[in-house]
Amino acid sequence: MMRRTLKVLLSAIVFFSLCACEPDKGEPIIKEDEMANLLADYYVIQSAISLYGLERDEAACFYYQKLMEDYGYTEAEFDSSMVWYSHNMDVLETVFTRANEKLKHKRDSLERLASQPQ
Repeated sequence: MMRRTLKVLLSAIVFFSLCACEPDKGEPIIKEDEMANLLADYYVIQSAISLYGLERDEAACFYYQKLMEDYGYTEAEFDSSMVWYSHNMDVLETVFTRANEKLKHKRDSLERLASQPQ
């Protein structure tokens, strides 16, 4: 009886492991364009928090919660979307590329602003 239970358990683990490798056919909660915008803002916040040494500070939690609130999502919805994207790597790569482009645009805008005479 124990061997049979073990075989069923191992079969289930193998089955679910194989399913986890396939792209998810559903849709993410947060769509690609909005996720790219959100991630760009997320990384700006993450950089500021790191720069000022706030990683373990309550302010860090506040900034991340405020970001999710501004976009109209919960942390759970963000996490769920990131799981979906991690199972769909080609789409995730596109989202990260768009987020990177947005960050470069923000950087270029700030550099132009900083180089203007005062």
